Amino acid sequence: MKKYLEKDLIGLNNNRLTVIKEVVNANQKNKRFILCKCSCGKEAVVRLDGFISGKVKSCGCLRIESLAKRRGDWYYRKRLCTIWTGIVQRCYNKKDTTYSHYGNRGISVCNEWRNDMNSFVKWSLQNGYKDNLTIDRIDNNGNYEPSNCRWVNMNIQAVNQNKRVDNTSGYKGLCWNKLEKKWRSYISWKGKRVFDKCFKDKNDAIMARNDYIIKNNLPHEIQEDK
Repeated sequence: MKKYLEKDLIGLNNNRLTVIKEVVNANQKNKRFILCKCSCGKEAVVRLDGFISGKVKSCGCLRIESLAKRRGDWYYRKRLCTIWTGIVQRCYNKKDTTYSHYGNRGISVCNEWRNDMNSFVKWSLQNGYKDNLTIDRIDNNGNYEPSNCRWVNMNIQAVNQNKRVDNTSGYKGLCWNKLEKKWRSYISWKGKRVFDKCFKDKNDAIMARNDYIIKNNLPHEIQEDK
């Protein structure tokens, strides 16, 4: 590969990327990295050799667009529409079963998302959305807005969820069973106890509960028993 000087790289364009500057990656000192501005508006750090060869064509938006084109926009919009509806409902519909944990606590949805579902869909596809992830607020007392949301797996979200006042485990649906001297993991759904097991290891109990929620397609904000 041609030896490029940093001053020659700045402004260089290839596919959707335009070089802003060269950056140092402490973990890969033998490789050169550059910060680029993508035509979609996002910035991304990519390897110089990938940029020059054309292997890296965008910040990642091109891959998302290609997937959407192959599978159809409906594939993503169907699930994202359901998620968006759930967010708005729990923040503004007082009859929603989870309103007390969201809207009643003062949590709201930014105007950009609340007034335009397509804006939420676009943000999701450009910020890590995958079928096996759920939306999570980084600050659990903050609102649903781009700067406070991310797509994570259920185990990360479980760590970030509020615990009940009488919950000493730090997790929903998890408590210490003094009689058996094990961690009890449980889920109640639509008035029925659908999952109830005990584990010696706390992490096993958390994982088992989250796996059940995922495999049975239960809403990620499912509450523990009242």
